[in-house]
Amino acid sequence: MLQRLLLLAAAASVATMVAGCGGGGAPFPPPASVAGLAGVPADHGLDPGVRITVGSGSAEDHGNVTIHCPADAPACVVVVAADGKVGYEPAGGLPAIRPRARDSGAVEDALKSRLAASTWPVAFGFGGAVVTCEAEGCPRADAIHVDRPADGDMRRPDGDHRPDLSGFDRLEPRRGIALARKAATRGEGRRSVLHRAYGAWMDHGFFLVETFAGREEFDSRYSVTWFGDASHAGPIAAPGGSATWSGVMSGVKAAAPGGSFAFVHGDAAVTVSGLGAGTEVSVDVAFTDIVNEDSGARVGDMVWRGLPLQGRAFGTEDVRFNDGDGYFRDAGFGAEAQGSIYGRLYGPAHGEVGGMFHRDGIAGAFAGKRER
Repeated sequence: MLQRLLLLAAAASVATMVAGCGGGGAPFPPPASVAGLAGVPADHGLDPGVRITVGSGSAEDHGNVTIHCPADAPACVVVVAADGKVGYEPAGGLPAIRPRARDSGAVEDALKSRLAASTWPVAFGFGGAVVTCEAEGCPRADAIHVDRPADGDMRRPDGDHRPDLSGFDRLEPRRGIALARKAATRGEGRRSVLHRAYGAWMDHGFFLVETFAGREEFDSRYSVTWFGDASHAGPIAAPGGSATWSGVMSGVKAAAPGGSFAFVHGDAAVTVSGLGAGTEVSVDVAFTDIVNEDSGARVGDMVWRGLPLQGRAFGTEDVRFNDGDGYFRDAGFGAEAQGSIYGRLYGPAHGEVGGMFHRDGIAGAFAGKRER
């Protein structure tokens, strides 16, 4: 009799467990070792209840997404709950989950056409484990450089700067700006490098923010580039004496040699004031609502005020220009300020703005369209 009661109790326990796993019962709560993961596409297509391991420095396609694991971390373990929510095991690496590449050819064509139409100046920056020359006028890590060859120089930007524009996945536009990203693992084993890139483009310019994260410090670096068609000219017309451009900014946490170089994204606003007769023209730039793409953490706002507008360009005094003899500061350009920034107005009627920045350990670029 006792044995029969024990068997009945065991059967009831099993039935309760089965009900909890499916049907009308509530799903098991995720184990305490699983943490939430920000930035996962809603249509990820991952099967509920699966546990996916991606090796360090590798990327794998699953469902509708690609799971990337940074090279400077242990293997990444992704866990999908019964309700489809996606998390990861913190004991491993912090994975990045991105939509699988689609329509990459159309994005490549769009970027190539803008590269072909671009003119000088071209702005760029780099950092991480990068070796440069030590002489005066050499490019420097974590600085903004602007190539503006002297008059008569027949070189074109796409001859000196040759970015890899292939393999991008188009994203939903934001604030009127077209966006795309890509991620791919290059090499194998300890020399593998995770290449991630984020791009934004308008009619007359585009930017690229790229990271190359490897196992070794000398394999990890970042780069930022801005291209634009600066062939348009003419004074700025603005009823009321001011004009505003709104758009997006993207950057990478640059102060992390050997790290994963997390991307950040936010809103950008540029305002030019004092356009009335007899007043001093100045530029204010504000980056707000900035979020770390990998962790979901918020980043503090970045603001520059009172930058002088020179022709169509504005920026800080520490920007380094190359007129053909090396990269040097222009004593007549910009203002002293916290952090570096360089920007320029583009297009007919100054319809677009774009440029680069470096501040608070973040290097990146911005793009915007004119509102008024």
